[in-house]
Amino acid sequence: MPLKKYFIYIILCVLLTGCIGLNNTPPQIDFYTFEYEPPDAALTVTTAYILKIDGFHVSSVYDDDRLLIRSQAFKRNEYSRHRWRANPGDLVADYLARDLARTAFFHAVVRTEPIPDYSHLLTGTIEEFYQRNDGEQWQAILSLNILVVDETSAPGAGNVIFQQRYAFQEPVSDQSPVGFVAGMSTAMRKLSRMLMADIAEALGNSVVTQ
Repeated sequence: MPLKKYFIYIILCVLLTGCIGLNNTPPQIDFYTFEYEPPDAALTVTTAYILKIDGFHVSSVYDDDRLLIRSQAFKRNEYSRHRWRANPGDLVADYLARDLARTAFFHAVVRTEPIPDYSHLLTGTIEEFYQRNDGEQWQAILSLNILVVDETSAPGAGNVIFQQRYAFQEPVSDQSPVGFVAGMSTAMRKLSRMLMADIAEALGNSVVTQ
């Protein structure tokens, strides 16, 4: 092949490759969040407490917006092209704030609002946040440690109201990313109701959530 024709051939190949590359669209990413109804509450008391909910620390293994899967021991995979809308620590804290505010047990529930004189602080660590595939039985796994502190005592007193670990294993009926998120939503619904009852009991009051 003559040298001139060779260079023309190379140039055409480069231009063609570039055109093909321009037509390649990036893969679509689907984003997910919890969906469940917040609790309705039949209250026996409404308090003057103001609760601040900090963002939850997340175990380094699960500190990720990817939908993670355990298919065998020691191994963690993910759903490709599927993500949580936010970090698990922020998702859990935001939904707990929504749910606890709906019960009207607290005078106010805040997340990032500049409230300097809140009476109680709720924080915690998410230990597990994944889908476990054991043969035909798939489960959404959520476990976390929650700490509630009384902030009305003297500075540095560290008056812990209670510390409690919660763990949930919810079936994934639809073996898909949507099924996993649905199972995790069920776990969150149960967590918010259990936590509200535990906080109320720890503070010497009672609340019944539906």
